[in-house]
Amino acid sequence: MGRIYSELGKEYEALRAYQDAIGLGKNLQYYYAANSALQAGKILEAKKDYAKATAFFNIAIEMKGHDYESSIETQAKAGIKRIEKKQD
Repeated sequence: MGRIYSELGKEYEALRAYQDAIGLGKNLQYYYAANSALQAGKILEAKKDYAKATAFFNIAIEMKGHDYESSIETQAKAGIKRIEKKQD
């Protein structure tokens, strides 16, 4: 649902859906929760809410043992680096 809301330009609804997915899936071995944290971070980065974006990127990094772990972690770390450069 989060991706659909995001594509429709409904960021608030997308963020709520991503937070729900994180809450439901954070202890499961599926990638959905980590990817939701990554996508939430990207939305917040675009909105220039860098503190919250970094927090969501870190949530994505902390989730381990799921499919696409390496890819999601790499993207989240890249997001943090982008934010650090913007804040310099």
